[in-house]
Formats: sequence, C-alpha cells, structure tokens
Amino acid sequence: DPSAVPRLAKALADPDAAIAAARSLGKLGGAEAETALLARITDERIDVAWAAIDALAACASDQATVKKLSELARQTGNPRTKKACEDAASAITARTAGR
Repeated sequence: DPSAVPRLAKALADPDAAIAAARSLGKLGGAEAETALLARITDERIDVAWAAIDALAACASDQATVKKLSELARQTGNPRTKKACEDAASAITARTAGR
C-alpha cells in the first residue's frame, strides 16, 4: 500500500525496524520510497545501508540514483558496500534500459 511509504520512511531511523522498513520500501517503490532509501545508503549502521542499497536495486528508476550509487562505490572503503552499489547500479540500469 503506497500510503505506508511515509511511515516506513520514518521507520528507517528506528534501529529495530530499519532493515524491514528498507525491504518494504523496496517492494513498494515510487519516488518517495526512493528518496528515503537514498538518504540511508551511507547510514552508519552498515546493515541498514546495505538493506537500503538492496532495496534501491529493486525499485529505483532513474539514472540519478545510479549516479549516486556509483559515486558511493568509488568513495567507500568497504568492499561489500562497493560491490552492493555496483550491483544495484547495474540492476537499475538493466531494468530501465530503453525507457
């Protein structure tokens, strides 16, 4: 239900609910979900950042998100974060090709 997006976006700040909220936002998609997830790709809680990156791979729909993920991949010192960003950027690009 898209009306849940604002509540889920707020739940990203809750340590006990953030990962589940990110996954749910990825399933719902939409601009508001994408914006909320992008705000968490550099979260200090690395598991939340990875959940947000994975969720973006499932729902993001524009090249601006690909650019942000690619920038993070270049800047991060964490190999898993780099791989997650690269994979998400590739998935978004493949899904949106030809639009």
